[in-house]
Parts: sequence; C-alpha cells; structure tokens
Amino acid sequence: MYLVNTVVVLGKIFSSGNMDTLPHIKDRCTGRLQSDNHIELEFVRHADSSGFCKDHFNKNKRNQQLLMLERKIDNVLQHWRARIGVNNKQQQQNEKPIVLRKRRQRIKSEANWPLFYYQFNQDHAKPNLLWNYKTREELRESLENEMRAFTVDKELGATFIVGWNHAEFEVPYVCLAEEIKIGDYYLRLLLEEDDDEASEETSAIKKSYEFFNDLYHRFLLTPKVNMKCMCLQAMAIVYGRCHEEIGAFNDTRYMVGMLERCTDRLERDRLILFLNRLILHQRNVKEVMDANGVKTLVDLLTIAHLHTTRATVPLQTNVIEAGADMKRDSEKEWYYGNKEKERLGPFSFEEMKELYESGEVHAKTRCWAQGMDGWRPLQSVPQLKWMLLATGQAVLNETDMAILILNMLIKMVEYYPSRDSDGAIIRPLPRIKRILSDATCLPHIVQLLLTFDPILVEKVALLLYLVMQDNPGVSRLYLSGAFFFIMMYTGSNVLPVARFLKYTHLRQAFRSEENATSDVLARSVLGPMLPEAMVCYLENYSPDKFAQIFLGEFDTPEAIWNNEMRRLMIEKIASHLADFSPRLQSNTRALFQYCPMPSISYPQLDNELFCNIYYLKHLCDTQRFPDWPIKDPIRLLKDILDAWKREVEKKPPTMSLEEAYEVLNLSKGSGGHEEAKIRKAYFKMARDYHPDKNPEGREMFEQVNKAYEFLCSKAKVKDGPDPQNIVLILKAQSILFSRYKEDAFSRCVNVLTKSSKQEDVSVLVCTNIARCYSVSAQFEGCREKIQETSAIIKDLCRILYFKTNLFQSGVLWHLLLYLFNYDYTLEEGGVDRSQESNQQEVANHLAKMSVEACGKLAGFYVSANEQSTPDNPSVKKSLYALLTPYMAKKLTNESPVELLKILNSNTENPYLIWDNATRAQLSEYLNDQQQKIMKSGDCDPSYGADFVFEIHAQELIVGDIFVRIFNEQPMFVLENPKGFTIDLLDYLGSQAQYLHSQLMLQKERSPDHLSRMKHIEMALEALRNIIKASPGVEIQCIGHFKLLFALLRMEEYSGLQQFTIEPPPPSRLVRQNFRPANHQVINCVTGNQECVKDIAASEVLGYLLFSLQSVPACRVLTLESLFALMSNTKIVKEAMVKGCLVYLLDLFCNATKPEVREKTAELMAKMLSDKLVGPKVRILLNKFLPPIFMDAMRDSPEASVHMFEGSHENPELIWNDEAREKVCTMVIKLREKHVQAQRQDANAKWSLSDDFQVVYSDAAGEVVVGGVFLRLFIANPAWVLRRPKEFLTELMEQWTKAAASPNPNGELLETLTKGLVFLFEAHSSTLDQVPSLGYIPRIFHIIEGTKANAVPKSAIEVVHQLANNELCIRSMASIECIAPIKRAMKIRRDAIGLAAEALAKMFDKGEDELVKQALAAELIPFLLKLLEGGLEAMDKPAATKAQIVKALKAMQRSLAHGERVIEILDKSSVWKEYKDQRHDLFISDNPISGFLTAGAPSVAGYLTAGSMKTAASDVPPPVDHHDE
Repeated sequence: MYLVNTVVVLGKIFSSGNMDTLPHIKDRCTGRLQSDNHIELEFVRHADSSGFCKDHFNKNKRNQQLLMLERKIDNVLQHWRARIGVNNKQQQQNEKPIVLRKRRQRIKSEANWPLFYYQFNQDHAKPNLLWNYKTREELRESLENEMRAFTVDKELGATFIVGWNHAEFEVPYVCLAEEIKIGDYYLRLLLEEDDDEASEETSAIKKSYEFFNDLYHRFLLTPKVNMKCMCLQAMAIVYGRCHEEIGAFNDTRYMVGMLERCTDRLERDRLILFLNRLILHQRNVKEVMDANGVKTLVDLLTIAHLHTTRATVPLQTNVIEAGADMKRDSEKEWYYGNKEKERLGPFSFEEMKELYESGEVHAKTRCWAQGMDGWRPLQSVPQLKWMLLATGQAVLNETDMAILILNMLIKMVEYYPSRDSDGAIIRPLPRIKRILSDATCLPHIVQLLLTFDPILVEKVALLLYLVMQDNPGVSRLYLSGAFFFIMMYTGSNVLPVARFLKYTHLRQAFRSEENATSDVLARSVLGPMLPEAMVCYLENYSPDKFAQIFLGEFDTPEAIWNNEMRRLMIEKIASHLADFSPRLQSNTRALFQYCPMPSISYPQLDNELFCNIYYLKHLCDTQRFPDWPIKDPIRLLKDILDAWKREVEKKPPTMSLEEAYEVLNLSKGSGGHEEAKIRKAYFKMARDYHPDKNPEGREMFEQVNKAYEFLCSKAKVKDGPDPQNIVLILKAQSILFSRYKEDAFSRCVNVLTKSSKQEDVSVLVCTNIARCYSVSAQFEGCREKIQETSAIIKDLCRILYFKTNLFQSGVLWHLLLYLFNYDYTLEEGGVDRSQESNQQEVANHLAKMSVEACGKLAGFYVSANEQSTPDNPSVKKSLYALLTPYMAKKLTNESPVELLKILNSNTENPYLIWDNATRAQLSEYLNDQQQKIMKSGDCDPSYGADFVFEIHAQELIVGDIFVRIFNEQPMFVLENPKGFTIDLLDYLGSQAQYLHSQLMLQKERSPDHLSRMKHIEMALEALRNIIKASPGVEIQCIGHFKLLFALLRMEEYSGLQQFTIEPPPPSRLVRQNFRPANHQVINCVTGNQECVKDIAASEVLGYLLFSLQSVPACRVLTLESLFALMSNTKIVKEAMVKGCLVYLLDLFCNATKPEVREKTAELMAKMLSDKLVGPKVRILLNKFLPPIFMDAMRDSPEASVHMFEGSHENPELIWNDEAREKVCTMVIKLREKHVQAQRQDANAKWSLSDDFQVVYSDAAGEVVVGGVFLRLFIANPAWVLRRPKEFLTELMEQWTKAAASPNPNGELLETLTKGLVFLFEAHSSTLDQVPSLGYIPRIFHIIEGTKANAVPKSAIEVVHQLANNELCIRSMASIECIAPIKRAMKIRRDAIGLAAEALAKMFDKGEDELVKQALAAELIPFLLKLLEGGLEAMDKPAATKAQIVKALKAMQRSLAHGERVIEILDKSSVWKEYKDQRHDLFISDNPISGFLTAGAPSVAGYLTAGSMKTAASDVPPPVDHHDE
C-alpha cells in the first residue's frame, strides 16, 4: 500500500508528462491494489524463513515441569470437554508445525528512475508537460512549506502520533496559472503544435474520448468567445487525430446552430474548422444535413465574392464591359425599411455600410435584394451580417473559408455515390446531392466560378462533377450560367473543368441554333462558345487531351486554338454577361438570369471550313503539314461531299438587317449600332419575354434571339455559296512545302522585333544558336571564351528582351520579368502539355530557366552542386533587394517551383509581404530599367541594390523578419528562432544610445521619434513572442540584461496605452509602450536558471524595483518576475540593499488592488524563506509589522491581507486602525524618499537605523515574548500558539534573565511566571522540550544565588509545573535540586504547599537520586518540623500538611533509600500521628496555586476566537493614484 500511496502523491506533485518517464509504475500499482494483504507481508519478510522458525520456537519454549503439569490437567479435562462439546481445534491450529518455504524474491522496481531524474532537470514545453526552472522552484518551495507546516503540527501534537495528510496535498504551480489546462493537456501548446511536425509521442493523445469530452464541457461552460474558440480549435485537433476512437459526435446539430447564430468571425471560422473535422465520421454528415447545415455553409460561400485581394493569374484580363452609366446603377441592389411598409432604395453595398455606420440601418432593419426569398432582418442576411455586424478577427479570409467549405461539401458528397457496387443507379438521388442541386444552393456554388480564383474554380468544378453524376437535374444546369462562367476562367488548372465539361456538355436541354453545321455542335451547350473542332475534341478524346489542347497553341488541321482565341472567347462571354459580375460585388446572392448567347466568330477561323475532324484549309496546306495522317479517309470523303452539297444549297438569310433592328426596337440608322447597345436591348427584351416569366412570350423570345444572333454574326453571313469553301473542298489533298535557309546570328538578332513569329527564319536561327551557347556554357573553357566576347553577351541580352532569358549588361531586368509570367495552376492542374503546343508551358519553362540563371549568376548554388558557380556578392545584393531576402534565398533550392509560386501569389507572413502592389511596383521598375538599357544602354547604377518596396519601407525588418507580421502571427514557426532572437537583441542594442539621449534630453517629440519608439515597442513584443513560442531561445538574452532592464528607466514614456496582454489598436496613437512589453520579456526569461544567474551577476534589479512605482499597470507582472528571481540568494541580497522591502511594504499596506497586495505578500514570504538572507528580512519586517504577519504571508497571502485590514486583539496580535495608519504613513514616507534617491541613481541603497521601530500606542507597555503578548495570553492561555517551541524558549530566557537580576522587577517577574505556568498547563507537550533547552539547571542555580524575596516563589511555581513531566523529573534528578527547593521553602513560607506538592510528584516517579539528595539536604527533618507546627498561619494548612505527608510516603517507596527514610520517620513522634491517616479529602484535584485554566482549546488559526475583534472599515479605501 505504501507504493500505491506514493504514486498517488507523485501524481499530485507532477503532471502526467513527468509520470510518463516512469514506465509500468501505474500498471504495477493496479496489480498491487488487487493483492489484498500480501503487500503488507512483503514488507515484514525481512529475514529468511529459518530465522523466523527459530524465533517462533524460542517464543514457545517454556519450563519443562510446567509443560508436564499442563499435560496431566489436560488428560483430566479431556472427557469433560468432549461432554460439553468443546474441542481443541483452535489449539491444534495454534500448534501447527512450522514448514520451511522458499524465500520470496524481492521484486525489482521497473520504474525508470534515472530517466525520470534526467528529465526532471531538463526544460520541457510539450502539450502534456510544461516544466522549467520556475516549476522546479515552486515544487521545492511547496515541499519545504509542507515540511515546515508538518513539523509545526507535530510539535503541537507531541503527545499524539501525527500522520501526513498526503491525500489532499497538491502543488499549486503559480507560473502555470495562466496556462489553460484541460485534462492532461495545455491548450496553448496543443494548438501551437503542427500536425506535420508533431512527434509520435506528442501526437498520440491519451484517453482521447475523455479529453474530448473535457474540452467540450469547457466549451459549453465558458462565456468568453476567445476561450470557446480555443476549445473548438483543440476539439478539431483531437477529433482529427482520434475520430475513430471517439466516434460520432452527438451534438453536431448544436454546432451547426451555433454557426448560424454566431456573429464573431473568429468563432465562425473555428466552428467551420471543427465541422470540417466532424465530417470525418459519416454519421456526423447526416446530422449536418438534418440541421440544415449545408445551406448555412453555402450561404457563407457567397462571401468569397467580397475578397478583392487575390493574386492575379497570368493571362487573366479584366474584360467585363459596362457602360459609363451602368456600373453604379448595377451595384444598387439593396432596399431597406425600419417601419412597416417602408421601402427605401436601391442602395449600393458601400452605401449600406455608410448607413450602418451612421445608425440609420441596424441589426433589426428589414432588408431585401435580388436573390432573397423575402424581407429579412439585417442580422439574418449573411453578407450584411458578416461584413457589417460581425466582430472579431477572422482566422480565414473569405477565399480560404470558401475553399474549406467546398472541401467539406466534396467530402460529404463522396460519402454518398450515385451508383452502388453493382453499377446500378441509386434512386432516389442521395440527399446531399438533392440539397446541393436545389435552387437555393446550386446557383451560389456555380457563381463562385466568377471569383476566378484558381483553387475555388477547381473545387467548384470537382463538386459540380460529383453532384451531377446520374443527377436528373443535370439537363437544367445550363440555366445557372455554369458554362458561361467556367469558360471565362483564365487559369491553367483546367483538368477538373475538362472532366466536368466532358460529362455535362451534351446533357443540357437547351435550344440549339438552326444553322448548326454538325450534330455534335447542335447538341453541345458549348457550341456557341467553342469552335466545332474543340467541341469534337472534348467529345472524342479524354478530358486530359482536351485540357492539353485548350491550354496550348495549336495550328494544325485538327485543331486551331491559341491564347488569342481563348481571350476572345472570354471577352465575348464577359460582354454577354454584361453587369452581372459587378453585381455580385454588391449583392453576393444575386441570381443570374440565363440568356442564350450567339455563336462566337473567331478571326483565326476565317476562310476555314471544318469537315469531319479537320480544317480543310490547313489540311490542304502541304507546305506546313506534309503527309498529315488521315484516320478515316472514307468518312472524310463522305463528309466533304456533304459539306459541298450544303455549300452549294446555301440560301440567303431569312432576316434582313432592318428587320433585326426592328425586332430589338432599335432605330434603323445607316451607321448601325454598337454591340453594347444591341446587347442591352436584347437583354431587356429577353427578360420581358422569357418563357419562365412570360409563358405567352415564347414566340417573341425566339424572334429576339434570332435577331440578336443575326446582328452578332452579320459579318459572316453570306448571301449564297462561298467560293473559297468550294475551293478548299476541291483542294482537300494538295501537298506543298519549302524550307528557309539559315542566316548569320548577329544579323538575325538585329532584325528581331516584337512582331517576330516562331516560324520566322531569324527566330529559328537565334533559337538554335542560343541552344548551342547553352550547351557549350556548361564547360569552363567555353564559358571563359564567351565572357571574353562581349558582343555575344549583348546579343544574348537582346534575345532575352524579345523572347528568352549577366549583370552589367542588365541581365536581371530581363530575367526577373519572366518570373511573373509563370502560371502555377498549369503545373498543378495535371494536364499533359508540351512547349511545342502550349505557349504557357513555354513561359513556365522560361521562368524556371530564369530562376536557375539568377541562382548561377549570384553563386547561390553550393560548391558540392554540379551547377555551382563562383559567389557574386553584387548580384546577391541586387536580388536581395528586388526579390526580398526570403525569396532570394530560395534560389538555392533545386526546384524553382516553390519560388515561382510564391512570386505569383499573395502572401503575408513574418518572412514576406507580397501582393499585387509589390508585384506591380517591381514589374514597373524592371520594365523601366529594361527600356532604358535597350534604348540608351544606361540603367540604375546600383542594379537594383537600392530598390525598396514602398510597403516594406514602412515596416520594421529585423533579421529579414517583418516584426509587425510576426507579432500578429506569433504562432508562426520560424526557421531560425535563435538567430531572430539575437537579431532583436542587437537591434535593441543599436537603439540604446538613442534611448539614453532621450532620457537625458527633454525636447518636443517629433513624428520620427514616435515612429522610432513604436519600432522599439514592436521589437520588444517580438522578443516576448519568440521567447514564449520557442522555449530555449531565452538563453540568448544572457549578456543583454543591462540593456533590457535599463529600458525600464524610461519613466516619462509610461502609461498611455497598456501592452500587457495584446498590442493596442493601430488606429490609436502609440507612445512608448515598450516598458510593459519589456516587463513581459523579463517575466518570460525568469523561467531559465542560467538567465536568472546572469541577471544576478548584472546587478540590475534596481530598475525593476523602480518600475513598481513608475509603471503601476505592470505591478502584477513585475511582482511575478521578482518572485521568480528571488529563488537566487544573490538577487535576494541585492533586493535588500536596493530597497525592495520598502517598495513591497508600500504595496502591501497602501495598494488598492487585492491581487497586487496578495502577490506582494507572496513575494515577501519567498524572501523570508531564503536560508541566508531570510532572517535579515524577518528582522527588518518586524520593525514595521508584528511577527504574525510574516507567518501569515508564508501560509496564506490572502489571509495576511485580511489580517492587515481587520482589527484584532489576541495573544499574538494587537492591531487596529491607529496601528495600521501609523505603519502606512511611515512606509509612504520612506518609499517617497527612496524613490527620489533611486530616480537620481538606479543603484541607490536603502537601509534603516538599528534603533528604528514603528511603535503602536495600543501595544506600548505590553510585555511581548516571542511575538506573544503575555497579558493577553495569561487571560486566554488556551490560545493555540503558532510556534510554541519558540515562545517557550524566549519565555524561559526572559524569565531566567529577570530572576537572575540583582534587583528583579517584581511585576515583570510575576507576569513571566504566570506565562510559563499557563503555557505548561495549557500546552503540556511543551514540558518535553524543557530539558533539551538547558534551563532546568539555571532555575535551581538562580534559587541558590538569589537574594530577592520574589524569586524563590516564582521558581517554585515553575518547578511545580516541571514536576508534572517525567522527562523534567529525570533532568532534575541529574542535578542538585532538593537543597535549592528547601532554601526556597525557608525564604517563602507561602510557597511551602506548592513546593511540597512538587516534591510529592518528583518522589512519586521513583527516582532514587532525588531521595538521596533529600537525605543529604536533611529535607525529612525539615518537613517533619513543618508538620509539627508553623503552618497554622498559612492558607489551607491541612492541604499543605497532606502534600507533605504524601511526599514523605513517596520517599518511603524508594528501593535504594526507602529503609533509611523509614528509619528516620519512625524516630519522629510527629510522624506517628500522620503516617496512618488518609489525607485525600484535603488534597484537591486543582493546583494549589489556584491558577484558573480556560476551557477547551480553540481552533488554531490567525483569527481565532477569544479576546479579539475583527472589524471591517465602513468607508472606502483611499484611491491609489498609481492605479488610475
């Protein structure tokens, strides 16, 4: 059982992380608990079995004669036992033979104690273990306090066996109080831990089900949003790792409801992230659907339209047309009303923001916009709710949130396939697909395509592909505008798009054009947008092949498609959509009204005739395409003949130009109308006559469509057969080809222009010669020759300028520009591509080669690399400036993909701020320098080394880290936290001289000064954050503590804004808030023992002490720092010298915040516990406060504050308002004096004169012994003393001094004597300690030598009490004590009775040495003489005689000297009268002295019952000006 109890106690002292270093110990405890009382036997079996048998035999061995007698008696009684039914079974059991057994083997401990001791002395920062120097110190202090308290309890209960209450012992780790711990895990560290970097030990969550429930319980109980979000984040982590073990979450519906009701962005994002993990279990998906969670998620998707800071994708163009008078009108979407039937509007979204800010619109205002099912309160409209009402800082931006939700929807759809394992179509359609296909969800998902974000487009395409599988509603998908929107996308990750188009384009129930040239074109919804060849590719080939063609540059008989045609398609579709995309910026739930668009006419296809799967013009161009393979010549011939027939039979159009204008209600002007005007008229009439809105307008709707298509394609309309088409049909098998001859490199370079084409001879020559140089440059000799020929370098740079990719020739201007043409979506899209057919692939390859060229040019590749080049510091400097150090260092990577993706994305992290603005600024600079060097040969003389980004110029950059961003993202994992810490310290050191000058000079603060101070504040905050986030880096602060502590000296800059918890809002003016941040830095480093030692060696504590007064807002933080530092004795000494006590006393006495006062009391208790300096601290504190306050501070800081504020009168404390006021006033006076001295000199010393003492009037004249007021103790002797031993020692010392004085103070001596008597009576256990203190010989020596009349009686009273204790009697027997007692009885006859009683008790213990002393001192005759006469004048003479007789009889019982005593007594005639009489009636149970003891002892404590009072003040305390 001892082992079990030990483990229980260890579990309370250490966390589970510490106990994990003792493997198997818990399992062993469990087994031990089930082994009944065998455990107890194990501890007794300390000897072997044979020894035990011998002991048993010897114990039962008896006299042989007695054994024979017992046997005879047993034989006599044998029949009698049988007759009455008594057997000797028990006797037989007792006399069982002893059987030797094998000796039990001692079980060896399986706990790994060496590992435990090693880990115990290491610092740990894990989710399940926070352990460092602070926690070790707090453990040590708790154990010392517990041992001290237990020792006191043992002294108080010396007559009893005292056991330790280990069941309730627990170590309160104060330094971990701010850490939120749920179960066995610290939330902060669990949340900071990256799933990818988590080790197997830390990622494995023990008892995950219980921990998850604990998190959820805390989530439900806490009202604070931040705490809820932390719980949600932790729940997401735990469920993500252990969802199989935890199982389904029963409150998924509640989470969905919270998501719908919440108005905090942080809470919203955490709920979504948690739901994302919940859907890992399929049962939770059903709960989400039941709670209408899918619609809630789709509503949140629409907010992605409002994210405007996306990175631009290469090739993307803003081609959405809108008239000058259309944009503002199209954005006015919103109506509102505060009263019944009030309808105000329309207003734009920006105007709604202004109305909300002015208070005209509020949360309950009814609002409406197109796409809503009715008027709703503003707080129920997702867009308005999250953009106007919402509070808090979002974790995800709008795009990231939409991506997360789409991934969730994709996951949910994948749980419910459309076909079973046998391939049968499932009906009814799975519920999730029905919900997403509904009109309330599908349009909003489709319209996300208009964000043109690569990831969003890819996810939407994948989701639509999954939803539309075997979906009956697939035929109506075109009405949502999905095909218009998706074809407008300009990115290169089109493989999911191709899959979606492949499945859906022929399944749409739309009305096709009458003049469609083929069946596929007529059936495909993409017919009006794509050329017929592309539609055939989509139908006849795989999605991968179509994606390859769609992204490529193809000009072959089978495909004519390029980026220009794609751009034209996007422009035409955007023109057709008109103002719908801008509307989504104002109303994210606006619904697209479908209108068919006319076929797009591509100029590249003019004079082309598509037949079968070939363009006949290209097929007949034998010069470009000799022997082009024909897959099915017979089918081609047939299709050519059909095309010939159609061409010959072609008739003029049925509608004229004037008729088309008339249908659209346009004037028949001779100049015609602009396309935008035609489109606007078409949209107006199409909306009016659309069959869905106007069933009777179908015929007119068809006329309007026909007129619009005619006007849009009037340039291609022929009045009859086209002769060119007939010629192409006749020349279907013509073949012709010729090649151009090559020319010199330089001449070709000079003729290159922007209009040069790939097939130009000059381009071919330059390309091949450049490739030759590329190969030869791999050899060192060739490189040297190329470098010697400057003309080659200039020619290569000219080629770079015009088509492809050295320092002084301006090579960087060309190389870097190519980096921005990279399209990462092409790389990640998975589409097959080649440089021959895909222009974007050429641009991507060129960007990669440019990265490699920059890396080689600067010498970034290491020497071991085959591509290594000499280091070029000038180029590196330029690249660091142009690309930022973070991206320039990535040039060392083998793969350039990561760098190129970052360059073409928007990123904001501590390493990089990169967005559209920085890209635009750099591109503009590079273009400008490129033009200069090409035209004049001159450029920036620094070659970009002095280039500075405008947005970066305003940032504080330390060690290539953006400090502001790092402070906003303190959990961001840095690559080199140690290096960043050193850089921050160096930066602060560089500002030290400036700060010192500001301290010395008082002048007006300039804006530059405020900015500089703001940067110092940010650096301190970053230092705080990096120390908290990366345990161990605080060691780098060693050697810098003089600087850090000196910052606390900046007194005049304190206090405008507090920085204790988080940075102030940027909108507020910030002035010198680095001092609170500095406190946090100092507080963080105190957890490291080496840092504490260096602080002690630096002797900088004065700055920290001074800040207790100069920075009131940081007092708690400062006190916590001081508490940690006081573990070092050297710092405690320094604190004493520099006035720490006067500051702490001022806070303890005069501060108005209870927390500050309690922390102060705790800190003073810590100083008192120091073994070397603690006694001096106690002496100084005793000059201000009664000693009981120091003990109260140690045991309970809160109780000490209550004691100080109350009024008390008890044996250990006399305290009232007057005493409190006197102490407070004196402390304030001393503190102000020391503050002035320390303001002049931070190292000013503080001391008190030896005779200094705060005297309280009520306590004046009181006899105080060991912190106890004797008068009050005598009045209440049952008071439970805190330190009875110390009180006894001091009281005995005072009594011996008073009694040994030549002229003793009678009143004082009497008081001291009463105190001793009452102490021994009320606390009899203290008598055991008197012999060891050595005062008994001194008492009898005083009796022998005193001449004062009062001393003997006092001594007799003391000896009377000592006679009650056996140990004291033994001690008195060892010295000469009887003669002094006899002398005292002669001097003070009134004490004879008390002395006689003491002698009776002493002789009664049977100490022969005392009787021997009595015989030698002739005590017996003296006592007989007293019996004979002389006691009549005394009070109670009969009782006195009875005690004398009792003493004489006790002497008779002495074994050694009893006969001698009897002989003397028998000779006395007086004794004959008393020896046979009983004197019990004359002896009282109460002491003869008549001292009255109190009743039952009261309960121990500082505010116990008795003669005392506690009064709380009826008036409020004074306002502390420091706390304002």
